[in-house]
Amino acid sequence: TIRASVRRGAKIQVRAITPTSTSARSNTVRCDRLATPRLRSVVRTPRGLTIRMTASKGATGYQVFANGRIIGRMAHTNGTIRASVRRGAKIQVRAITRTSTSARSNTVRS
Repeated sequence: TIRASVRRGAKIQVRAITPTSTSARSNTVRCDRLATPRLRSVVRTPRGLTIRMTASKGATGYQVFANGRIIGRMAHTNGTIRASVRRGAKIQVRAITRTSTSARSNTVRS
């Protein structure tokens, strides 16, 4: 994992380097950073978790985490996922597209 600040739309390439050689550059991709969604509420129900969050422009979906592990996906910002978690589990979400993800959201306890 590399953490770096880049502008949206920046061209990014990588190259493998060893002490004795350097690889060719990779294909070029554009940086497509997504805004981090914000969890508004998480409610445990008999059917699973009902989640409300803010939208992230450009996102095609959202991943839902409980205690750091993916437990489901959502296509919209409000809805219910079928997952059973213990009371007090730390719930987070992140926006996704086919090529990128946002940072994880704030944490809300179930």
